[in-house]
Amino acid sequence: MAESLSKSTISYESVTNASKAYIPQINQVLAACKVQPDAARLDERLHFEWKSGVETSKLATTFKSEALMYELVMTVACEALGTAGMGCDSSVAGEFTSAGKHFKGAAGIWQYLGQDLLPKWISRGSSVDQKELPVEATPGVADALTILYLACAQQMMVSTALAKNSKPSYSLMAKLTLGIAEQIDDAVKLFHTKAGEQMQRIDATFFTLLAFQAQYQRALSSYFLARAAWDEREYGVAIALLHEATVALRTRDSSTRNGLPDVESKASPLRVLGKDLTVVRIHMNTVLQSWEKDNSTVYFDKVPQKIPQNKKLQNGMKMIKEPDLYSVADAEAMPLSMVQLW
Repeated sequence: MAESLSKSTISYESVTNASKAYIPQINQVLAACKVQPDAARLDERLHFEWKSGVETSKLATTFKSEALMYELVMTVACEALGTAGMGCDSSVAGEFTSAGKHFKGAAGIWQYLGQDLLPKWISRGSSVDQKELPVEATPGVADALTILYLACAQQMMVSTALAKNSKPSYSLMAKLTLGIAEQIDDAVKLFHTKAGEQMQRIDATFFTLLAFQAQYQRALSSYFLARAAWDEREYGVAIALLHEATVALRTRDSSTRNGLPDVESKASPLRVLGKDLTVVRIHMNTVLQSWEKDNSTVYFDKVPQKIPQNKKLQNGMKMIKEPDLYSVADAEAMPLSMVQLW
């Protein structure tokens, strides 16, 4: 594990594999100490030291603990982060099915941390102070990341469908992208309600990215819904929906207004997304102008000033509701022997 993390170039796969190999070993030592507490004695105190992989580098400090459970928790968190990173790598490579599996797997690991391992540790150790732990070693953050990676997995499902040569079901795509936006919103709410103090230690850019993703998915939902309406010959409604999508992709004036966070200025932390966003905006506006021309010369369908409620989606669809199951297998206690020092 240490060798994997000490390399100059660290791959997500190597971190994940090293974590998987180390977890049974540290868990076996933990099991042995539980059943043989009198034999689990050292000449001097043993400290486990970890620096957060999630906190902003300006605030990240080295956290120390004597608890074997702390070592196990942080190693499992490393596996979760590594698995999610493998999902990102697969997504960039266009391997969306593989990426979805990694994200769903990462969600399962975070769920295990947030719902099982961390609560057990905290309930047993009254001295455990979450303020003294890395943010990824707290239940609230783990619960929020569980939902977030389920959203990422569903996003890969949409990408897989769009990458095929066949025409997708636009109405289904609209429901799925809205579902992704809702899941991201749910994750952010969990950060606020269950991990408010930990949020302050995470780079604010992360939450700006989540705001971008949620709004972008909502815009895509309107776009796909517009395409479905056009195919159903509801030309006026389709134009209104597509116009709504283009408005949703505009840069917002402030964090409290609708629209996307700034991705175009040099100061924007999301400027790497600027070129891709420009392509999407041009595409949507091109389609909108084409539809408006066709409607004004051929169909003459009335474009509503306000989209009827029955033509809007009230809720999104969440097809990936549960993550993959994950747990640390029970370990057989290794024998410990007492060594008397004279």
